[in-house]
Amino acid sequence: MRPSARRSAVRHAGPRARRGLELATAALSVGLIGLMIWKGLGLIRLTAYDRYTALDLSLQYLYWSLVVGGGLWIVTTVIAVWRPANHSETPEQ
Repeated sequence: MRPSARRSAVRHAGPRARRGLELATAALSVGLIGLMIWKGLGLIRLTAYDRYTALDLSLQYLYWSLVVGGGLWIVTTVIAVWRPANHSETPEQ
């Protein structure tokens, strides 16, 4: 199936089907981001005593960015699903 055909199929799907696809996509995203956070926590434990030679900083700070960024990403994904921006259903003025 051509990519343009898939996009038009989603565009012409009903609101319930579209909402179901949004929820499935969000659930898959949250699961994969959760996996990234979980593995990032493992890397933090693994590199807790490794240090950058020139900076004298622990390498775990690098991997904390995965955990914090992933957590924020999950929050924004949940907010986007909770409050979808559906401009087609707003009344026109």
